[in-house]
Amino acid sequence: MGRSMTIPIALLAGVGAGMIGPAQEMAGGKWSTGIRHIIENYSGVYVHDGGSVSFTDKWKNGIIPLILGALIHKYVGGKPLNVNRALGSAGVPFIRI
Repeated sequence: MGRSMTIPIALLAGVGAGMIGPAQEMAGGKWSTGIRHIIENYSGVYVHDGGSVSFTDKWKNGIIPLILGALIHKYVGGKPLNVNRALGSAGVPFIRI
């Protein structure tokens, strides 16, 4: 059987946690604010309108869920639990942990 496209749910949930607020801002037309908040959520660096930079603790909104999603994907989806192998052998299309 050939390999098919799969969707890693844990990784997408981890990335999505840091992107929800910025995506809503960008959907409302505030593109620069949304991009600023993406940078802030994943690096902790906030660039002010005047060009000055400050550091915040908002990186926790993006990095921690991303790391947790990656760990869940690796250890629940792969060895030792192998949930992804069970999903594949059960014939579940596209979805993987």
